[in-house]
Formats: sequence, C-alpha cells, structure tokens
Amino acid sequence: MLNRSIAIVTAKKPYHDWLKSLPEPAELTLAELNEDGIAYLLPELADDQGPDDLIALCFDIIFEEELAAWSTDEAQWPKIRDLATFQSWFDVTFRSIVLDIVDEKLKDE
Repeated sequence: MLNRSIAIVTAKKPYHDWLKSLPEPAELTLAELNEDGIAYLLPELADDQGPDDLIALCFDIIFEEELAAWSTDEAQWPKIRDLATFQSWFDVTFRSIVLDIVDEKLKDE
C-alpha cells in the first residue's frame, strides 16, 4: 500500500471548448478526450481531511498540468485558474487507497 491517494481527472465541456480555441486545436470529441485521462498521485489523505480538502490543496498543479498537456504557451491559458474554474472544467474521481501490485521498483522519470 502506498502512502498516496489518487485523483483521476476527466474533462468537462469548458476545457474541451478551450482546446478547440487553440491556434492548433485538438480534433477530439469530449468523449475521445476522456478515454484515457491522467491519474495524479496526491498526498495521503489525513484523518481530518476529506477528498475536497485535498483537491483544494492540489488543484492548481493539476490544472497547470492539464493545460500544459495541450499548450505550453501560458498566454493561451485561461486568466482565471481558481478552484471554481477548475471544478467547472474538470471532474475528479478520488481514491484514498493505492495498492502497488507490481513486484518492481517504482521509477521517477
């Protein structure tokens, strides 16, 4: 068992609309975009925390990773990247238990 939790992020329509507005827009439907989303390892959930507390602490990093996946030009990113915007752009599925069932050392690339 790892001392981490996990957040699986899927896009909503505002994020998809942003992708389509880029100079070289992604030619994906929202469903195609969400076929294989990113799973983020987060700190372990503390006894006095709920998933929303942890997401509130980490959303800015996740938001920037999701934007940078499609554009590294920060001038193209939305000006407002607060928690409310994040929640309107993404759904997050949270899991507090992460089991590593691979008999191999983790690699950090």
